[in-house]
Amino acid sequence: MWRESIGTSIGMVHAHRSGKPVVVADPNHLRSQVLAFYADALEDTAIKAAKALKALLGAERWQVAKLGDRTAERFERRKLVSSIAAACASAGRNDIIVPRIVLPKVIERLEGRNNEVTSRAIATTMQQTFEELAADESYGNTVEGVLERWLAKKAEKNSDLPASVPTETVREYQEVSVRVHTTEGHSNMWGKGVHQIGDIPSGDARRVFETIVRVPGITEVVLKEFGHKEFREHVGGVVKDSSIQYVLVGKVFDRCKKGTVQTFHIRVQADAEKTRIRDQCESALRKASLWAG
Repeated sequence: MWRESIGTSIGMVHAHRSGKPVVVADPNHLRSQVLAFYADALEDTAIKAAKALKALLGAERWQVAKLGDRTAERFERRKLVSSIAAACASAGRNDIIVPRIVLPKVIERLEGRNNEVTSRAIATTMQQTFEELAADESYGNTVEGVLERWLAKKAEKNSDLPASVPTETVREYQEVSVRVHTTEGHSNMWGKGVHQIGDIPSGDARRVFETIVRVPGITEVVLKEFGHKEFREHVGGVVKDSSIQYVLVGKVFDRCKKGTVQTFHIRVQADAEKTRIRDQCESALRKASLWAG
């Protein structure tokens, strides 16, 4: 793409309507929103575009195996694009450009799986891709908040699980690794910069979160308000029910300059599983002598 050609634009529209993969090579950085809308991927060189197109064509043959389903379904990249775009809109980010950046990276990571992928692998790869982009200075601001909204929408979509799901099924159902972090720009009682459990300086507090995230069905733990209102002699945590859908609330007690109690939200994949997850969190913390209730 060296300029916005009407003929090229019409060709892209026809290809898009026919369900054919479309990749734009934009070495001159024209950044056309119109052409981006009809593209599946955007690259800055013809070589990268060819590589992305090869990956997209390979994905045309994929069959997706879903949890509990014996019959695999054909992979539909537009479904994935739509889910990313919806998360972008919810997070206030560009819902045209971001999906075109993310899709080819996800597909490239999933190549070489004998034309069969699982919904679990797709979800895990999506999270890894977003986390890498968020850590990249070139893309950090562009994708900020999108992963969080994508996980929330995924949990909402899967909220129709039966009221009692066997633990074995829930273990298979858990499709993403659990992240413990503060909301972007916010502080916590240990200071700023907590993006994962390892960033928490207190070893005992880390153990509380490490114990909690082992419980199946949890997608994310977000640190919230903190202060000096409550105190415990020993470091520990509690997990309680919440009226917020897909969310349990908790507290961890520690001794820091900024506070003695840190609240947090536990986000779950299935709202019907909240009671089971809460009880298993309590049981695990008691077993580890970390229950502070």
